[in-house]
Amino acid sequence: MSVTIHCPIKSKYAFEIKWEILGKSETPSNKVTSNENMTAITVKDLSEDDTGKYTCYASNNAGSDSATSTITVLGKLKNLLVSGRQYFIDHYSAS
Repeated sequence: MSVTIHCPIKSKYAFEIKWEILGKSETPSNKVTSNENMTAITVKDLSEDDTGKYTCYASNNAGSDSATSTITVLGKLKNLLVSGRQYFIDHYSAS
């Protein structure tokens, strides 16, 4: 399972984007997409290690702003496909 966090940006002027993920300011470029109105980060194959804060920073000569989202993963998800419908279950047992 994956999740995408969107961070909308509105400015007449060019801006610089930075992401801070789980307290680290280095962001792999393959996780981030950006255009003139938005930046987003996608976290694939979620696990409990992905729990934490994800902060988007935008800045230019006119100023700066930030927005923070929190991802909480409570347990490992299993993907179940039944009759063409997809379900995610977080508690399972095998026999």
